[in-house]
Amino acid sequence: MESSNDNGRWMIEAFNVRLFGAIIAFGSILYRKGRKLIQESIGKLVTYGFYFSIRYPKNSILFLISIGMLIRRSILLTLMMWSFLIYAYYRFALREERDVLKVLSLQHEEYRQKISAFIPISKTKIIYYNEE
Repeated sequence: MESSNDNGRWMIEAFNVRLFGAIIAFGSILYRKGRKLIQESIGKLVTYGFYFSIRYPKNSILFLISIGMLIRRSILLTLMMWSFLIYAYYRFALREERDVLKVLSLQHEEYRQKISAFIPISKTKIIYYNEE
């Protein structure tokens, strides 16, 4: 006969598995959509779709997937690997941005000033006018 403590652990584990699976599935779907946008516009700056609000949505999605994995197996080794992964993808994004600036300098610089890199936050100021 199971004790109530064992039943509680089982429920928490089931919740973690479902949460992990949902984050991974959601992230995978978004990643495929972002990859399709890039493949359709080779040689051009993509500023629509996910790229309308984030410069590196694929990296942000990979961060989301890795957070799902971290939730699933939150041990010290996983936390250390997650930290390394986040740092590596950040460095990769910086290198990619330098390469894009060489090819599409003016167009990408304007885009870079308006759109945040990883978190969908507007970098432009919102000014409200009182119309009287």
